Amino acid sequence: MMPTWQGFWCRPGARTTWPQRFSRSWPAITFRWTTVAEAELRKALQLVEAAVARVEADSVTHSSGLAKVSLVGTGMLNTPGVAARMFRTLAESNINIEMISTSEIRITCIVEQELAEAAVRALHAAFDLDQVPAARA
Repeated sequence: MMPTWQGFWCRPGARTTWPQRFSRSWPAITFRWTTVAEAELRKALQLVEAAVARVEADSVTHSSGLAKVSLVGTGMLNTPGVAARMFRTLAESNINIEMISTSEIRITCIVEQELAEAAVRALHAAFDLDQVPAARA
């Protein structure tokens, strides 16, 4: 039995955002983005394309060579400006944000894979995460 596309996303390493829906008129546009390891891309595309054909959706697109960079922490719940600071830091580092996903305690940006390390370093500096904490007395 061939696995379904829904089952594929439940596997370790597959991460899916909640679908986003835009509907000012019919037909509504719904899109979902999912990240999978490059090694899993071909299999994921086969499953998704089969599902798209079954539900008569219009299309599937994909991109390669991307990476996720995230800020995570409960402290951002009550701290205004975290997203602005993250986006400004990446912009000042000439790192384009391809896509953004958020939750109450997480901001994730999709960036070019070759710039991921520079993005992490810039964000560490901007949020003082590159500092060694002082020893507690």
